[in-house]
Amino acid sequence: GNLTSFCYFVTRRKDLPNTLYSIITTVDAVISVAALAVAISLLSDRAPGILFGNESICLVWTYVWHAASRLSIFLVVVLSCSRTYYLLKPFSKQRILPSLAIILMYSVFQVCQTVGFQVEQGARAQFYPGLARCGILFSVAGDPGTILYMDVVRVVSFILPMFLVFFSSLVSIRVTLKKR
Repeated sequence: GNLTSFCYFVTRRKDLPNTLYSIITTVDAVISVAALAVAISLLSDRAPGILFGNESICLVWTYVWHAASRLSIFLVVVLSCSRTYYLLKPFSKQRILPSLAIILMYSVFQVCQTVGFQVEQGARAQFYPGLARCGILFSVAGDPGTILYMDVVRVVSFILPMFLVFFSSLVSIRVTLKKR
């Protein structure tokens, strides 16, 4: 389904919504492919198998999984906020480049933060049979302040977008009802 959606949006006019939808379908396709590794593990009685049995592949999978899931959420925020902005200013020109720059900066920040944290804390990837997927295992010597910081960032990266989309939706509803 993501491939079909991607092909549809790529052939449309190169405006901001179509560009964002193209990126969203690409990220969703990455998540779907990453989820296949979990499905394979679940179908083989939660065994790590070929992919999750290798620590390097497990580490790369963990980075991809976390980056793609956070980026997917962030893209919904960008889409929602851009829609609200253009409802408030309907005759302003839709500029794609600033949105793409924000998405790129967010992506680089997420990867650098995750990799930097992993290197600083001496964390490593490990397969968790209960989850049927890989995750980061922190060393016991890890700084509790840094681990707390990463937990806060993780929560904020999932909770804050929810409030932004909710607020953006309220503004959109108000603007739409006013125009009637």
